[in-house]
Amino acid sequence: MRQTELGEFHQDFPSSMGPVSEYHGTVDMPAVMEEGIRGGPTTGRSKRYIPKPLRGEEKISYTSPDRELALRFAQERAKKLGLPQSSVGVVGVRAGGLSEPVRQAEPAGGVFAGTESNVRAGGIPRQNLVPLTLKSETCDCCTPMQQASMALLDSVFEKGKKKSKPFHGYNPKRHHRKGGLNAAGRAKFKRETGANLKPPVTTKPSKLKPGSKRAKRRKSFCARMSGSKGPTSKDGKLTPKGAALKRWNC
Repeated sequence: MRQTELGEFHQDFPSSMGPVSEYHGTVDMPAVMEEGIRGGPTTGRSKRYIPKPLRGEEKISYTSPDRELALRFAQERAKKLGLPQSSVGVVGVRAGGLSEPVRQAEPAGGVFAGTESNVRAGGIPRQNLVPLTLKSETCDCCTPMQQASMALLDSVFEKGKKKSKPFHGYNPKRHHRKGGLNAAGRAKFKRETGANLKPPVTTKPSKLKPGSKRAKRRKSFCARMSGSKGPTSKDGKLTPKGAALKRWNC
């Protein structure tokens, strides 16, 4: 198992990868925080967006020297793809050990015309990243430093556990580790069925305003899921149904 550093949880914490010097906007913050930036394929992408020296690469990744621009890019992309803004975020990139990026001017006529991006071959490992806009699932009141501290504590406790699937049938490409579909899973479901699933209501029932839209969504989901066929656990581990019910506090 890889040894994590404090610098992976907040930009002010020390890191052997150097200071944060670039930024990357993403439409799936949880996945980036778990897997790093995997990079996108060059095939099928307009050459206008690929620097000439990198057109022969299989995958490339983009960063920006401007944090606000990175966030704006992710927000625009989520809107275009019909993805929830709740999974949008920005990570700071520490360039230690990474290849030198190629500067790429954004094509004229687009939303980001007149700006520049940094482009690299391949992806960017998790150890070079630090969350900058990270929403807590339990509250919206925490500061980035408090969220980073909680993430650090979670990481420490997770290291003491066996590396296993959190519930039966777990697939990181479509499931959230705590149950239910993640942003990618909901997007896939929308493509296949046309249904626009919203992120789960994970707030404790006691803290939801009675009769509010979120309270009604939670009540409706719990009723439907509880009445569906299948067990909530098997051999001492939750099933997808059980994990989803638990995440919604049903």
